[in-house]
Amino acid sequence: MFKTRAEILAMVKRRYDVVSDIRIQSLTEVELSTLRGIWASRYGESKVIDLTSRRELFVMTVVDDAGARLFANEDVDALGELDGVVVEEVYEAAAKHVGLRAAEEVDKLEKK
Repeated sequence: MFKTRAEILAMVKRRYDVVSDIRIQSLTEVELSTLRGIWASRYGESKVIDLTSRRELFVMTVVDDAGARLFANEDVDALGELDGVVVEEVYEAAAKHVGLRAAEEVDKLEKK
């Protein structure tokens, strides 16, 4: 049997995962669309994939035990000083967790 409208709308709970002892959350459709829009706009202006995109996804997905974000959008620059391997591991896991396919996203932007 297929899900009903009510069952689909009840699927608002976030999903969580852990990578390198860091807890990450899924993004809502609005959050994910907003992030993709920011990246597409930025790419459209510069034709270069912005190097902050990994850190932007990091700040949007890293949460504490209660599900509260640990970082504000303003922390993106400060995260540039973190170990690149940690950021990469979290980015890759977060991208997969929220349904982003990094290489595919880049390909889409480059084709536009």
